[in-house]
Amino acid sequence: MKIVICSLFLATSAMAMDATGWTLHPGGPWQVSGSLKGKKDVSAIDLISSSTGLLASDEGSLVQAVRLDAALRTLTLGTAWPLLGPKLEADIEGIAAAPAENCYFVTGSHAISRKKMELEPSRFHIFRVRLNPATQAPSGAVDTSTLGHLL
Repeated sequence: MKIVICSLFLATSAMAMDATGWTLHPGGPWQVSGSLKGKKDVSAIDLISSSTGLLASDEGSLVQAVRLDAALRTLTLGTAWPLLGPKLEADIEGIAAAPAENCYFVTGSHAISRKKMELEPSRFHIFRVRLNPATQAPSGAVDTSTLGHLL
């Protein structure tokens, strides 16, 4: 959960760089509610607005909606859903919010597995997660592509 909180601090300018590294602005701890789904190793997060975001765990293919209230210093973990079928790993490495397109882009690692040193096609995906314009929540519509042919 430290990664999520640190990412959210960065996203809300609650941290600043000084000569000794990152320091927290005064304001007290953040409160997290809800349950982190899937693996507990968060690898990516981005906010499409000041209060709505998406996060992903490194293993598996789950993404999860988040709500942020910077004034109250709260993070609420919401609905989670898989981008791939059961037992497939996208090895998600990044999320980018695209407000003008009303979606998020989520990318798998496009790398071979470290343990078996084998090509795993499930890692070669870029997903476009579309949002419901009224709620800014994922609509369930997911498009997929790959960068594999460029690599």
